[in-house]
Amino acid sequence: MCRMLGITNFNWKEHKEIIENFFALARVGKTLRGDPRGHLDGWGIGYYKNGAARLIKSAGSCLEEKTAFFNAVKNAGTSSVLIVHLRKSAWPQTTAKRNAHPFLIDNNLFAHNGTVRDYQRLLAHIPPRRRPRASALDSEVLFSYIMNSKKSDITDKLAASLEYVRDNCAYSALNTLLTDGKTLMAFRDYTIHAGYYSLFHAARGGAGIVCSEPVSGKLNPTFALGRENRGERGREFFDEKSESVALSTVEPFFGRKSPASLDEFRDPNAKFGLKWSPVPPKVIMCL
Repeated sequence: MCRMLGITNFNWKEHKEIIENFFALARVGKTLRGDPRGHLDGWGIGYYKNGAARLIKSAGSCLEEKTAFFNAVKNAGTSSVLIVHLRKSAWPQTTAKRNAHPFLIDNNLFAHNGTVRDYQRLLAHIPPRRRPRASALDSEVLFSYIMNSKKSDITDKLAASLEYVRDNCAYSALNTLLTDGKTLMAFRDYTIHAGYYSLFHAARGGAGIVCSEPVSGKLNPTFALGRENRGERGREFFDEKSESVALSTVEPFFGRKSPASLDEFRDPNAKFGLKWSPVPPKVIMCL
């Protein structure tokens, strides 16, 4: 249960205000009814320099580590892909740097929102030498399972692995961001709480953007003042009517969306200064 953001062709100067508004979700981002406010159980930033993935993670609250958070993003400067994750743990007493997202395997970065309750069953499909540490939780095990797929193409690895998990595991959501530094793949699927396990995409200039909730491309003073969190009842972030219209033309399971099709599935309201649209469920969107 987290908030996550992915940006292709990231440029700090161009995307600074998007990052600032995403950072505000640590405090005002949607949470499930009955859960405490905030996504404060660790944070992480992954990006690429000269083709090599770099990763900065912390077990702390990003609200308490604001300077470190923004220094990390600013130091990224420019990157082919940037992934930022704010963790809200579904597992008690697991707040630790090693459990913060994104995760890194073989120069690939991965972030997840959701819970795979019986993730241990995936370990049998991972070669012993490639298995994650014994204390790894569901998201890290899921990533390892994906990367150890026998498929050669990374998108095929993701498709085949998620199809198996959907058919064989108990999960709340499989919202994922995966990148090899060249392509950002976004996937959304859920079994409960559709309004919470949301994922949206937008385009700005030459950048593709994917986020758990629509955020403004301009500095949002409402966030700065600390708007009340309305949980699943909030409609300023999730418009079921526009989503139902958008999903009426969704491709079959594991179809792929290319950057050329980012103009599809537009939210006619064009909220927050960016034209946000839902990532259609069960489709791998490639940016």
